[in-house]
Amino acid sequence: MPYLTRLSTLSTSPGNPWEFQPLLPIPDNVRGKSNKKERDRWINDPGTDHNVYSLVVGVNPGQRVSAPSKLSEGNPPRELLGFCADYDAPVSEEALKEGLANLGRHQPNYFERTLSGNARLLWLFDKPVSVPGYQFTKEFFVFVQGKIRFDLVAPCLDKGAFEAPERYYTNACDWFVVQPTPLSSAMVTGWLQEFSTKFKWAGAEFNEVGIPLAEIAAELAQKFPRFAEWTGPFEEGAQGPTFWVDGSLSPKSAIVRATGMQTFADHAGKPFFHWVDLLGTQFLDRTKAVNLGAAVDNIFFDGRSYFRQLPSGVYRPFDRSDLSQHLKVTRKLSPKPDKAGTSQIDSALQFIQDHGNVVGAAPFAFRPHGRFFLNGEPVLNTHSRRVLTPAEKATKWGEDGEFPWLSKFLTGFFDPTEQLEFFLAWLARFYATSHALDPRSGHNIFIAGDQNTGKTLLSRRIIGGLMNGSVEATDFLMGADKFGSELFDSAVWTIDDGTAAADRSGHKRFSDAVKRMAANPTHRYHAKFRVPLMVQWQGRVIVTCNRDEESIQMLPDLSLTLLDKIMLFRAADKAAVRFPEQAEMDRILERELPWFARFLLDYVTPEHLVSPDTRFGVRCHHDESLVIVANQSSRSAVLTEVLMDWKDDYFEGNKGCDKWEGTAYQLHKAILMNPASAQATKSMTSESLARGLVTLKTKGDKTIECRQDGPVRVFTIHRENGEQPKENPEPAVKSDSRFSKP
Repeated sequence: MPYLTRLSTLSTSPGNPWEFQPLLPIPDNVRGKSNKKERDRWINDPGTDHNVYSLVVGVNPGQRVSAPSKLSEGNPPRELLGFCADYDAPVSEEALKEGLANLGRHQPNYFERTLSGNARLLWLFDKPVSVPGYQFTKEFFVFVQGKIRFDLVAPCLDKGAFEAPERYYTNACDWFVVQPTPLSSAMVTGWLQEFSTKFKWAGAEFNEVGIPLAEIAAELAQKFPRFAEWTGPFEEGAQGPTFWVDGSLSPKSAIVRATGMQTFADHAGKPFFHWVDLLGTQFLDRTKAVNLGAAVDNIFFDGRSYFRQLPSGVYRPFDRSDLSQHLKVTRKLSPKPDKAGTSQIDSALQFIQDHGNVVGAAPFAFRPHGRFFLNGEPVLNTHSRRVLTPAEKATKWGEDGEFPWLSKFLTGFFDPTEQLEFFLAWLARFYATSHALDPRSGHNIFIAGDQNTGKTLLSRRIIGGLMNGSVEATDFLMGADKFGSELFDSAVWTIDDGTAAADRSGHKRFSDAVKRMAANPTHRYHAKFRVPLMVQWQGRVIVTCNRDEESIQMLPDLSLTLLDKIMLFRAADKAAVRFPEQAEMDRILERELPWFARFLLDYVTPEHLVSPDTRFGVRCHHDESLVIVANQSSRSAVLTEVLMDWKDDYFEGNKGCDKWEGTAYQLHKAILMNPASAQATKSMTSESLARGLVTLKTKGDKTIECRQDGPVRVFTIHRENGEQPKENPEPAVKSDSRFSKP
């Protein structure tokens, strides 16, 4: 049995405590219950040479057994030589004999009267019994109390001491033999085997690796030829041969544990072999890395939040504690630390930060979801929508096709009807490129028409239905919502009748925003409490309005730089179809939209509608009447009227003159010379006049020219169109009406 010469030493020596003879008598002042402090001082004193024994042998047999800690593996138990029961009360020989009768055949071998005058009993084994670690031994000592009722021998069993493998006992040198026959090690081994089925083979002590047993078995089969002797499933709790030990013949001497193999084979050398003992660190590290990558698949970290994909396919942000719970419950990673103090969850979180990092997370509409690289930086696309799934078979337009109601509705929706081919080319490009997860830019569209003609149905239910939803975007496009992050998850932004601001400043912001959303595919995305990110959004803005004088003011302030980025469609005065009740309308769209989607996917844009500007792909269309109305409602409309009136007066008085030249200030003075004009333009300044002239020129007014002359800007106002006609003008595209001069 291992013993210490005093309680403050680490090294052990072999020797039986009942045979020990002290060199010096035990001091009288350390005996008795009241002298515990003196006893502790004496047994820890560096000058003491005595015997402090244990029935537990450590992995390092020359060192005292110690519990593992965060800083050290300790010296865990390797063998048990017996049991030691300490009682915190004195027991007479008569009482002891009565108590021992309660134990039946499990009688102790020795009785010791301790230095405090209490009882201590020792049960020895006929040979040592192997144990696989500290926690196992500690819990086994609890379990064995159900096999031997130590508490029935004498009062006040010190359970804390009995259940502590690291406990050493000070020899009182006052021993009595109870009986000579030790406990059978075979019986104790049976208890160990029974207990091992209840023990949780996990934690740092057992090198928890988290590798599926199927992968472990495949590697064991390659490394150990005798693994072929294993019969039945290789699963936790299954028994079979100790195939890795030569000379072990028992077919049921080993048990599979989650973290290694437990064995009772005499030739094994130790009772537990971690997977690293059998397979080596290289296999485990490689396999753990692969499995860890699989365990954290589709989880990303942006420096603030962890993003994981829900069963619905949607990505959502979570904090560290929420994700740790998910890794534990759903992905079955262990929170228990290994020998290095690192758990599987800790490793997973670090793996995500190292290999699943992104600079930000945002919806990139109809692009492949998940992580991808944008300008060399990893980003996470949280957009999970897909366009409406098209029907599998080809279809055709019209009453004899598979979407007759939609065909009839769209055929009669536009006035003039030639607008339909522009609309179909525009919509087919939008749907087909989004279906291919390769969205392309396109025109934003305005649709003006009378009430109850189906404008909102077209924008929200038909186009929105094809593109898996639409959102109302007025506040964002008007500048009232500085974030607007929720909009970018949809590719269809709608604005309905009368919702755009009618004041001049608001209307300009709106016009600029519509232009910007078409011209620039990259936009700033800033969701609240999220990392800001530049996203690619190539959706469409669809504005619908009535044709009354107030609603029509929603049409944008047109300029040549805006006209090539929008289309203006006019709806017919009356709908060509009967609109059914809501429930029936839902059934029609559910039935016909997939076929319309197939039509658009198979659609080939006619050559005359293909734009030379590959950015938008389709030639733009502007209904002539809507262009006139838009210009009449624009900020520059009043200036156009003033100039027309001034030109009539000026060129009437200067009949031989074809043009006027001067600065904006000089033109302002010339206009103010007419008292009537002065009254009408009293709010006009030279600066606003200069801006207005530039706006009219930009909109295509060919009677206005501008040039820089030294430090000043000189404007030329022609009597007639200043542009010379081309010798070979390009043929106008059918239905692509030229808008008239203001």
